[in-house]
Amino acid sequence: MRRYVQAFFRHPFLLTMPIVIAVVISLGYQVRQPRSFVANASMWCDVPVPNQSSIFSGTSELPSASQSVVLTELLQTREFLSKVGKSGPWAGYLAAHPGPDGDRLLFQLAGNVSVSTPGPHVLAIATKGASSEDALALAKSVADAYVAEVNDTQRARAQSSVGFYKLQVDQARTALTAAQDKLTKYLAANQGSGPLGALADATVTQLTQAASVAQSNYDQAASHLTDAGVGLSSVADSGVLRVFDSPRTTGLPVSRKKKLIFGGVAGLFAGAMVSLFILLFLVVGDRAVHGTGDLEDLLGMQVVGTIDQFKTKIRSGKSGS
Repeated sequence: MRRYVQAFFRHPFLLTMPIVIAVVISLGYQVRQPRSFVANASMWCDVPVPNQSSIFSGTSELPSASQSVVLTELLQTREFLSKVGKSGPWAGYLAAHPGPDGDRLLFQLAGNVSVSTPGPHVLAIATKGASSEDALALAKSVADAYVAEVNDTQRARAQSSVGFYKLQVDQARTALTAAQDKLTKYLAANQGSGPLGALADATVTQLTQAASVAQSNYDQAASHLTDAGVGLSSVADSGVLRVFDSPRTTGLPVSRKKKLIFGGVAGLFAGAMVSLFILLFLVVGDRAVHGTGDLEDLLGMQVVGTIDQFKTKIRSGKSGS
């Protein structure tokens, strides 16, 4: 350790300059970076009607968490990002650059969007941009595109449900008609048979039960079809997702204080590493003896005394006879 300290004090300028230079470069890089602006929007998330709202049900369901996962997934897809880009000021550029350049812009926009969940029902969207207008436009485009995507998905599922239950209703109606017709024909053909007539016939009981079951199946299918139709007609008002706080921005650039602090720390660490390597090189490559401690380490003997070097001046003598 003594040799390292001695080497440092012999070359203080050489060992401190890397630290100073690295910090200056790091801070200069952060200062030269373009300023960024942010915009924020929030959405209210809930379960769809006619289900009871999760506010009053007391369940542990977190609608905002599930919506956050879906939005984060969509931000990784080109299809959704295209909808975001086409509804903002980037539409012209994307139309003129449909290839890799356009994709690069889309995924750059995705990198400027962050999603969080401040609470169980609130979904927060934060966006960055080179200007406040860009950040605000991106927040609005993402919010509108996501609401439209959720509504389209609900509408498509509702349409599928209507088609499915309509088929079930048709099948149940056919089965009900057949059961009722079979019962009617049997009653008409066996009114006077048996000692008690057709009403006491076991076959009548079976046919009546079959007709009752067919009627129940038809009523259930018809109810499902009605519910699906209601869901299809009220997709936009289902309460699943709606913009709570409209996109907004302060118009002020993001503070760079944190970036400057982290940049200075990173520069300090990098410079210290360079200085450490230089110090190691100086100590390992230095074979000279700079003090009694070096002699003791080199010879394994204890130094009991030292004799300083005297400076002598040689005088020229006069020649004698």
